[in-house]
Amino acid sequence: MANQFEQQLGYYQAILEEGQELEIDTSDTWTSVELSVTTLDTYNTQTYRGAPKILVKGLWKFDMSFTMQGATNNDLGFRIGGATIGQQAYLTWNGRGGNNWSLNYSALINVPENENMSYYVNNFDADNNMTMKSGIFTAIRLY
Repeated sequence: MANQFEQQLGYYQAILEEGQELEIDTSDTWTSVELSVTTLDTYNTQTYRGAPKILVKGLWKFDMSFTMQGATNNDLGFRIGGATIGQQAYLTWNGRGGNNWSLNYSALINVPENENMSYYVNNFDADNNMTMKSGIFTAIRLY
């Protein structure tokens, strides 16, 4: 069995350029969002609509740490997904008072090569928009 020392490495790191309003068209529907990011460093990855495009198949660890605001008192959600792998498990929170909420999302995903990853948001209660104030996004190929 191959291990991580015999396989190609891969990583991706980007930061959110500034606070961005994420438009919610329909309540209780997962909406793909395009983020404006500054790509800090990549290897065997590219940026696709503000999310990583994975060029080398394998088990990848995705970590996202970000601050959300808005959609007062609505239940909100965030998840990552791809065309081949589908949408993954999601993170939920309540936008109580429209305050800033610091959130962390992490997932281990077996990703095929050339997979365009996407970020998805959901407002389960209304079609109110939310704002992603800041964030850092990383992906590391484990093996």
